[in-house]
Amino acid sequence: LTTGKFKDIGDENKPLTEEERQAIMEDLLKTHDIFVEIVANNRKLPKEHIAKLADGFTLMGDDALKAGLIDQVGYESDAKNWLSEKIGEKVNVCDYPFGTED
Repeated sequence: LTTGKFKDIGDENKPLTEEERQAIMEDLLKTHDIFVEIVANNRKLPKEHIAKLADGFTLMGDDALKAGLIDQVGYESDAKNWLSEKIGEKVNVCDYPFGTED
């Protein structure tokens, strides 16, 4: 039982209706457009350029650099040093194990 038309979207015990599928897709497209706009604005690149890149596939460091998405390729230590300089204190990184039962 639900109190609203779309309250049980995502319930694994019931398939999506076409109307629910369309509602989710509309939200996904809006969110994608906002993401593209934010990246374009922050990287000072044309929105069309970012939209072509924002297809869900990954870009390796050199490719991301060529595309204008990053300023440089480096190691974790480079990122920690850069961030330490920006915030004026030591940076601690929390590592989370993947693929373990912990």
